[in-house]
Amino acid sequence: MGKEIGKKMEGEIERETEKETKAERRKEGEMEERKRKGKRKGKEIREEKENGGLKETSKEA
Repeated sequence: MGKEIGKKMEGEIERETEKETKAERRKEGEMEERKRKGKRKGKEIREEKENGGLKETSKEA
């Protein structure tokens, strides 16, 4: 019985570590996605400013 209990505990520990690693990977993935979205948003804002400047010059001409 002692061996069976030990195996159950080992299995539970393995499951817990798997859950922890999955959670860490998920967090890392979410952080990377946020960075990508932030870069995209910054690029879009920059492009809007540039395009807005071009529109103003064309109206003046």
